[in-house]
Amino acid sequence: MAFAFRKVLQLELGKANMEKKDLEKDKRDLEKQVKDMGVKCEAIKIREMERWETEERKHIEEIEFLKHTNEQLKFELAGITE
Repeated sequence: MAFAFRKVLQLELGKANMEKKDLEKDKRDLEKQVKDMGVKCEAIKIREMERWETEERKHIEEIEFLKHTNEQLKFELAGITE
């Protein structure tokens, strides 16, 4: 009877150890996923910041071009109306 009881306890301890190892592995996997997602997030932030800066530069250049064109048209209009 004592032998059977020890065997049951050993099985229960083995089962608990296996579950603990599985949970630790799952934890490591999830921590790796969090790290990977953090890296991806940073890459996306950098890419979007670069895209935003490019769009901002284009917008400023377009505004400057339109201001210059407007000044030329005003000058031409003033020459025509005089």
